[in-house]
Amino acid sequence: YTSCNAFAQYTLDWQQNAGTEAKTSQMSVVDSQDNIIVTGYGLNSLLWTRKYNISGTLLWETSDSSGIPSIYEKSNWVSCDADNNVLVIGNLYSYSSAFQREYPESIVALKYSPTGALLWRTVIPISILITNQISFDCRSVVDASGNLYIGTSISNGATLIKLDPNGNVVFTNSSTANNPRNFNG
Repeated sequence: YTSCNAFAQYTLDWQQNAGTEAKTSQMSVVDSQDNIIVTGYGLNSLLWTRKYNISGTLLWETSDSSGIPSIYEKSNWVSCDADNNVLVIGNLYSYSSAFQREYPESIVALKYSPTGALLWRTVIPISILITNQISFDCRSVVDASGNLYIGTSISNGATLIKLDPNGNVVFTNSSTANNPRNFNG
């Protein structure tokens, strides 16, 4: 008979709150300089991104919104490229309080410099109606050349989108081959 301690021992180096209770964290990533980038969304319909140094000092915070009444914005994923630029992807959506359901409108991709300056913002309309899920997620990866690849779900299929380092859509490929169901990101 052997026993083990099921509780891990750790020391908290630092902790930061979001500055307001109306924010929800969605994801974080570490850049090549050990800075921590956190993205999320707020109850006031905007997407926010924060960058902390390794000691927990807030370096910058930025937010983005659709600017369109009743169209909300939510982040899904954050990545860093080789130059420590921050790439955030999310979606624009409307909301039905009667059905308590989000209805996706577009994908939004944002690129910030290492100092938090917005370099570009690209909105990609969704051409296939998504009807079988409550929310809409995207995932992304950045290649060595700075191209951003976004994977997302569509009704009974998948979509892959490539953006160049300047935010231009290079291609959008969608597939419903083999009729996959409930593919997510």
